[in-house]
Amino acid sequence: MDVSKHTMRPPRIPLFQVKCTDMYPSTLLVAKLLWLVLFFHGTLPVFEVPFLPLVRALDVLRPNSGAITFALQAVFFLGGLALLFNLRPRIACALVGLSLLVLLLGNRTTYRNHIFICACVFLLGAMHRRDERPWLLVWQVAVLYVFSGLNKLWEPDWRSGQFFDAWLGSWVGWYQWGAARFAPGVFGAIMAWGTIVFEMTLGIVFLFHRARAVAIWLAAGFHIGLFVLLEGATFGFFLHNAMILLLAFIPWDLERAGLSVPGKWAGFLRVVLPWADHDGHISAAESADGVWTLRVPGVGEMTGLAALCGTLNRLPVVWIGLVGAVLVAPWYFPRVAIDATLAVILIFGWIAYFPWSAPAPIRQSSPAGAA
Repeated sequence: MDVSKHTMRPPRIPLFQVKCTDMYPSTLLVAKLLWLVLFFHGTLPVFEVPFLPLVRALDVLRPNSGAITFALQAVFFLGGLALLFNLRPRIACALVGLSLLVLLLGNRTTYRNHIFICACVFLLGAMHRRDERPWLLVWQVAVLYVFSGLNKLWEPDWRSGQFFDAWLGSWVGWYQWGAARFAPGVFGAIMAWGTIVFEMTLGIVFLFHRARAVAIWLAAGFHIGLFVLLEGATFGFFLHNAMILLLAFIPWDLERAGLSVPGKWAGFLRVVLPWADHDGHISAAESADGVWTLRVPGVGEMTGLAALCGTLNRLPVVWIGLVGAVLVAPWYFPRVAIDATLAVILIFGWIAYFPWSAPAPIRQSSPAGAA
């Protein structure tokens, strides 16, 4: 029995849709989430009059600085709204990326690495058609980690370990405990060189398709681990960017996925799934063998917990809700902001990287469905 046919479908909201546009679904999902992070972290007021530009040609904008500032704000805001509601998303994505790029190049005092990463994601994402996997974003992730390691390698304080001593030595308890068990500077050097080697290796591993699953797991664990060990530090909103960018690797086939559920869950899904699946991406039916099973065209078949997580992965409302919780929690729960944010990010990471990161499905539903 088809579960999804026995209920009245609520209106579909474009905010929670990523299919049936001119962008690849996972790329559009990443762009929407990143824009929400930028907006709620106050990027709009950051747009300033071009001053001390990194590109000298932007000095010509100074006589009309007020109008230019307003135009950049308008392009970022209106382009973001168009992106959220699927109005020419590739063009909207490119406009948001360009507005961020002009912001960064026009004023070196407002340059931020995490904003530059977002600008690149928007511009590269706009170059991909809806039937084209986002290979440019794969290269961006690889370059991001490799050059992050190289940048640290070029810094004398990183090579000597003094950076960690100065940064963590006075306030992080576990670092003080570790440093006390080594000669002065040794523990910092171990941490520094370990970070350099890890980031450069991770970037290279991302370039190999068969090893990419391992890279995704390591990257997610690395960022969640930093968040925990550094007591809630997110480095601006770099943590959000890095976790969201990994969602571009979700193999989101344009055909409908088939979900089979045990009979006791059929009634629940009959009510919930139409409200959660605004793309109509998942067709649910009662399972004959009483096992959760998700069949994804072009990927294969997942069962049990992997099927449940795989289903959640393909519901944009889940991701927008999780990211929204991360962004809003500190406003309403200031005393437990770190704990609330940590809990959501841990759930975020667990749901994200469990099922679809496997290089091959549990079993192939057909030879044509082999990944």
